[in-house]
Amino acid sequence: MGRGRVVLAGAIAVAAMAGPASAHAASEGLTIVDPAKVYVHPDADGVVKGVVVTVRNDGAAIATNLTFTFVGDKGAMVTQSKPSGIVADGVARYELTIHPERPSKTTTGQLLVSSPGRPTGSVPTTISPTEKVPSWVLLVILLPIGGALVFVLLAWATAGSSGKLGDNLGPVEWDFSKSWASNVTVFAALLGTILSAGVLPKETSAARTATYAALNLVFGLGILVGPFLYTAFQSGVEVHKRGKSPELQYQGKLWAFLVASIITLGATAGEFATIWKLFGQLHKAGSLPDAGLVAFEVLVAIGGLSLVVLSWRRLRAILHSQSEPEKKRRKKARHEHLQLLGVSALSEDDVKPELEAWPAF
Repeated sequence: MGRGRVVLAGAIAVAAMAGPASAHAASEGLTIVDPAKVYVHPDADGVVKGVVVTVRNDGAAIATNLTFTFVGDKGAMVTQSKPSGIVADGVARYELTIHPERPSKTTTGQLLVSSPGRPTGSVPTTISPTEKVPSWVLLVILLPIGGALVFVLLAWATAGSSGKLGDNLGPVEWDFSKSWASNVTVFAALLGTILSAGVLPKETSAARTATYAALNLVFGLGILVGPFLYTAFQSGVEVHKRGKSPELQYQGKLWAFLVASIITLGATAGEFATIWKLFGQLHKAGSLPDAGLVAFEVLVAIGGLSLVVLSWRRLRAILHSQSEPEKKRRKKARHEHLQLLGVSALSEDDVKPELEAWPAF
């Protein structure tokens, strides 16, 4: 009985010693602390160079047998530029080169760091071929600009006595509460709203997401540049506003107005074209039910049609307000107004009425 107790006590002691030892061994692991995820692209030779990772060693020093491997749905070989170890309880950086077996295909898996007898560290890794800019991007930029060019010139040609390209136009009015710019800006912001809503499929690559974001930025900038272009070519002209003494009014050119309109409407149409491409991706990925996607498309189509009608009517109204008959009417009205104020020294031919300001788009 005494001997049994001695054996039991010995077993307990051994177990007590083994417990801390195994826990200590488990804590002496290797961890890849940076980056949190590896996402790389092979170069023209099908090799990924210069992959830098930071490893933490929670345990005894490792001399030279620290190794890196890749385990994934497709094979890849990993080599170090300078094979080395790591000090006890230390952190070190390693530069790796990865040779995927199929560089033209996307490979996902884990990048592992290991050493004999030590727990292995890992980090999620994706090896993806570099994505080229889609061919439709150029079309999304050029076709809307071409359509806007035809649209604006047609509006100018049918506005009736809308003047010559070198004629002066009134100053641009930067009151967005009264301008149709507020409507155009709301339409143009639609793409940014969709992107910020996070409706893109999770499998959408970072490069493709960046393509949509870049197009949104380009078109948004175009909408802002249009009115500034017109303003840049304004010049001061003396006109009769209140009395006999002329006052300065900044007037632009008809050609600058047309160019500004083409840029603004082309950029807005480009936003809509990008949205249609985005719808195709949402449908392919099944991010939205068919009924929801159709409803979304119908609403955007209604918005696009409304923009066309609004732009056509406002463009023609602005051009007509700056036409020669309207200028002559304002000239006569200004002369009559000055006469009522007691200014009789100016003949109707000498009167230079101010041109009507048009709302910024």
